[in-house]
Amino acid sequence: MRRLHVGDTIDVEPIALLKRGDNDQKVVAVEPGSSITCWDDLERSRRDLVVRFYGSHHPITSVGDKAEAEKYILNSTIS
Repeated sequence: MRRLHVGDTIDVEPIALLKRGDNDQKVVAVEPGSSITCWDDLERSRRDLVVRFYGSHHPITSVGDKAEAEKYILNSTIS
């Protein structure tokens, strides 16, 4: 595993979009070339950890798929 620092820019592949009760959304992504290509490819314990972390202040209301995550990213891009 490579060590990252604040401000580092890396390439990632989105696999899911977490939708929270406060209308905030979080993209879940992996390194390009990973064997994990969708939310369900993650081990249950890792999915639970991500949901607990991002849902600690506002509950996760749903988990969108890769296409939803990509659409969210494209719509959020500042031009």
